[in-house]
Amino acid sequence: MIRVVLDGITQALAEKFQDCAVYGGQEVAQGLNKPCFFVTMTAFSQKPLPGSRYERRQEFEIKYYPRQEGDFEELYGIAERLFLALEAVDTEQGVVRGTNMRTSIDAGLLGFCASYNMIARAVKIPRPAMGSLKQKTGLG
Repeated sequence: MIRVVLDGITQALAEKFQDCAVYGGQEVAQGLNKPCFFVTMTAFSQKPLPGSRYERRQEFEIKYYPRQEGDFEELYGIAERLFLALEAVDTEQGVVRGTNMRTSIDAGLLGFCASYNMIARAVKIPRPAMGSLKQKTGLG
C-alpha cells in the first residue's frame, strides 16, 4: 500500500514537472540532478474499523531542490503548482486525495507535506474446516 501511493506521487510529479528529476524513496549515490524532487514517506498509521477494515494514514514529504539556491520566486511558484498537482493522486487502486497539505522553506529548499488517507480491507486467511469426530459414550 505504501509503495502504491509513493508511486502515484512520483508519477504525478513526473507528469506535471517534466523538466525536473523525481527521486522516489531511493538513495541517491552520486548527487541530485537539479532541479529535482525527493519524495519520502515520513509517517504511517493504521486504525481498525468495524467490518475487517482499517483506516490508513500516510504522510509524505516532498523536498524540492531548485535550479539555483536562494531563488525564492522559483520556490513560491513550485509551491503553488504542487498544491494543484498533488491534490488528487492516481494510483493503481484508484484516486487518493491529499489532505493537510502545507509548505515550508528551510535552508533554500522547499518542503511540501501531504497526507493520503484510505480505507483498506483486511485479508481473510481461509482456515481449514475441522474434521469429523466420533465419540462413543456408555456405561461400563
